[in-house]
Amino acid sequence: MTATFEEDRIGHVDFQADEREEPRLLASDFYGYLRPARCGLRVWLREQGAEEDPPGEFAELLMRLGIEHERRHLARFPRAVDIGQLPREEQREATIAEVERGERVIYQGRMHATATIAGREMEVVGLPDFMLPARRGYAIRDSKLNRRVGAAQEHVRLQLELYGWLYERTFGEPPVALQVHAGSGEILHVEYEGGVDALAVAEEMLAFRLSEVEPDEHVGVSKCGGCGYRSRCWPLAEERQDVGLLPFADRGLVDELHASGVATLPEFVERFDEESLAAFERRTWDGELRPIGDRGGRLLVNARSLLEDRPIVLAKPEI
Repeated sequence: MTATFEEDRIGHVDFQADEREEPRLLASDFYGYLRPARCGLRVWLREQGAEEDPPGEFAELLMRLGIEHERRHLARFPRAVDIGQLPREEQREATIAEVERGERVIYQGRMHATATIAGREMEVVGLPDFMLPARRGYAIRDSKLNRRVGAAQEHVRLQLELYGWLYERTFGEPPVALQVHAGSGEILHVEYEGGVDALAVAEEMLAFRLSEVEPDEHVGVSKCGGCGYRSRCWPLAEERQDVGLLPFADRGLVDELHASGVATLPEFVERFDEESLAAFERRTWDGELRPIGDRGGRLLVNARSLLEDRPIVLAKPEI
């Protein structure tokens, strides 16, 4: 069985099994790989058709807010043409025809091209929220609740970057601009760099997706907090007392601890004291190795609290 992903109206990813279609890449697949944190196992499990936990109330609220945010922006363009209302097989050609006319805002346009990714010839599909006419060509804009586009919102940048690559493959020139309609109402600009980063991350993601063996991923509090497979992975981590259970232990620290042979909480408290843990280096979000520093003492207290299954008083509260 092969599997495909299809994105909904606010850029999330829904898993769909389809025995008739080859795997393909959608621009919104970056969300499934990188949020709440980068995880190859999540991608692999979806490819296997593993059932996910239903979204919680907070996730459903965010989806509703996202839809409302996008619709408010759509209302600014009363003459926009809604490509998403057409049958799927007509959407790409209709998008091309509207761009060639260069007159109206395009809502839910469709672009696709083929590329060799992870050793496979694959269809790459993008469904940008808005395509806006300019003096020459079109700008591409997506509505997001995010208020910025930084390292923590890498999925947003990569999604826009892939839209730009698809536009260039389709129309022979880059888009006029790549933009995010942010949750603050601002229009944020994303630099287009030829799709290089997007295709590189897609290669990494699809290697996990098409792997014949289950990827080895470590749990983490923030990494697993909003994941649909938390109920699968977290109880197993609790059974083995994994160091990833530690609050405030970032992904870089958890990975470095495992690499150094410290995989469990008992091993963690046995190996380190406050001084040695402060000097322990882990890779941070920008790829640099940095010491833990003064967070080491709090991490050790958290580890003891988990092992002893009791709260540990750090100081009496002053009222």
